[in-house]
Amino acid sequence: MLLRIAARLADLSPRYLPGFAYGWLSLIQHRAFLPAILKERAGWSAYTTLLRMLFEFVGEQLKAPEPTVVARDTYRATLKLLLVLQHDFSEYIAAHSDQLRISLPPHCKQLINAILAANPASQDALSPNADQSNGLKAKEGTEDDTAILLREHGLLGVVDQALHTGPSEDGLAHMTRAIIESDARETGFAHVSIKANLSVIEAIILHVGKYAVGRLAQGGESFNPSSTDVAILSLMMHELAPEPRYYLVVGMVNQLRFPGDMTSYFSRVLLEIFGRDLNDPDDTEIRQQITRVLWERLIGFWPQPWGLMITVLELLKNEKYAFFDLPFVKSSPEIIDRFHAVLQRA
Repeated sequence: MLLRIAARLADLSPRYLPGFAYGWLSLIQHRAFLPAILKERAGWSAYTTLLRMLFEFVGEQLKAPEPTVVARDTYRATLKLLLVLQHDFSEYIAAHSDQLRISLPPHCKQLINAILAANPASQDALSPNADQSNGLKAKEGTEDDTAILLREHGLLGVVDQALHTGPSEDGLAHMTRAIIESDARETGFAHVSIKANLSVIEAIILHVGKYAVGRLAQGGESFNPSSTDVAILSLMMHELAPEPRYYLVVGMVNQLRFPGDMTSYFSRVLLEIFGRDLNDPDDTEIRQQITRVLWERLIGFWPQPWGLMITVLELLKNEKYAFFDLPFVKSSPEIIDRFHAVLQRA
């Protein structure tokens, strides 16, 4: 019965009936519906469909430079709903975080933070298709979504080859070309076209991360600064133009979630890339973009993901990075103030 109700609610979503947005939002979070459908795993997929419809509607509304009253009200209601879900159904949010997050445009940072901050009580409580490294894992004998997407873009063999033998010049060119071949219909704030293929970036990041974390099962280390996976991510940082590189950093920061192998891996990768040659102009530009993404995630209100905070604190406290002595940091009082505030709270 609940699944049938969810299906009918999907037919009435703001995508089709924007004038019914307030009523629809009140229905999907009603006390007689929400706890009941999320009580069992059988309802998780149906409710995820409803949330994705809500996020797509809110995200589109928030692209306007001056959001309407309806957009503001819907945003506040959506954030409150996410906070309730994060508190009462954290296992559900953690298990479906990737599906939920990609339904939001990148500039909806507070909503994205609320999704990523979900901390499940038990790693075993995650979706059957998710492992303890908080990455997706396909059932035996099948490909996961990231592998399917990479195959569709002709990248699966290229990425796998680079992971096993190291990134070649041709392989990197193939990956960067796929990343910059964006869909002109995908837009961000102020409806400006995004000049990067966000789904390809997401797939490469997850595929590389799962490969690295998979070394743990073989008795190795998930993070090795001289490994092929770190080399791929580092070289892509240098090969990409500023805009697609920004979204690459965003994608990596999106993996800084609850305590787990994937969070630890991407935290160490970001810090490794940040701490390289402090005198190289190219590396300085990369450091600036990493700092920008971290700062953007910190300027919102609570909650912030555990992995994000741990990474930022390591960056600030470890003298190796000399964060507050970097020229671009010293020239930006708003960055200094925000990161100092993080230190004071720690």
